[in-house]
Amino acid sequence: MFTRKKKKKKQAPSPARLSEDGSDDDEPAEPPPPRSAFPQWLKAREDAGDAPPLDPDQRRACDCIVVQSKNTFVTGSGGNGKSHVTRTILDFFEKHYGDQHSPAWKSNFGTNLTH
Repeated sequence: MFTRKKKKKKQAPSPARLSEDGSDDDEPAEPPPPRSAFPQWLKAREDAGDAPPLDPDQRRACDCIVVQSKNTFVTGSGGNGKSHVTRTILDFFEKHYGDQHSPAWKSNFGTNLTH
């Protein structure tokens, strides 16, 4: 006969362990900006020279995906910048949302972008 062992419930970490800087203050973290802040973030990123600028079609695809939350299929021949569009979107979400929702939005990208 087989008997099932009960799984132990994982306990939530104590608040002191949640603080990255070692402080014990319980102030909530600043909420991430809304998705509508994407165009400003993108402009600042391009002005700083952190990444090559997007062309109008790439910008429109990013806007549909990030700001308007539309399902969008990005296609094109080699060298059109499909991976650049995807990397730009992932950079925005990673910077502002961290791993908070990463499984949900990363699973929607059908590319080989990993880290």
